[in-house]
This record gives sequence, structure tokens and C-alpha cells, in this order.
Amino acid sequence: RLQNAHFIGLYADGYYDWGADGTYVTGGLALGHKLVGLDGGVALRFADGDRDVGVTGRLTVGLGTLGIYGRYAYFNDVMENEHVIQLGLVIKLPLATSRGN
Repeated sequence: RLQNAHFIGLYADGYYDWGADGTYVTGGLALGHKLVGLDGGVALRFADGDRDVGVTGRLTVGLGTLGIYGRYAYFNDVMENEHVIQLGLVIKLPLATSRGN
């Protein structure tokens, strides 16, 4: 939802990390103002038949649907690398829009 340069919504993403040889899935709440966005929530990590649950937060700076981000995730100690830091590029596409005040 975007109104008066503020936005709020839900997000979900998934990706494969070749360096860690694992799949990550995250989801949660996203909010921001103009060029700066912050999102965070639950993170799941799957590697070598193990599953790990953690939390994540991401700061995004962007223009429109394209942004550069830094993300931090913390996982329980089931697997190595409890702390995960990522830098990347995100493309945001709204699922639906509405007209209103």
C-alpha cells in the first residue's frame, strides 16, 4: 500500500546461496518512506537435509521498483554461520493497487 510517499505491506522471498550451499526463505512486514524501506520477519534456511529457523531484517534504498539492500539474518545454532549478511538488488512489483486517500 502506497500513500503520501509512505508504504506498508507484506513481503516474501526465496533464494539459493551457492557460497553457503543452502536455500533461504523469508517473509514478514515491509514499511518505508520515499526512498528508504525496512522489512523484517522470519527466515528459514535449508541445507544438507537440515532446517534452521531465524529472524531477518533488511534496509533498502531505492527508486520506484528497484533498490539496493543490506540484509542481516540470525539463525539458531543448528548449522554453521549463525550470522548472515547480504548485499543485493531487489525488484518490487505490487500484487494489487487501489485508488483512495
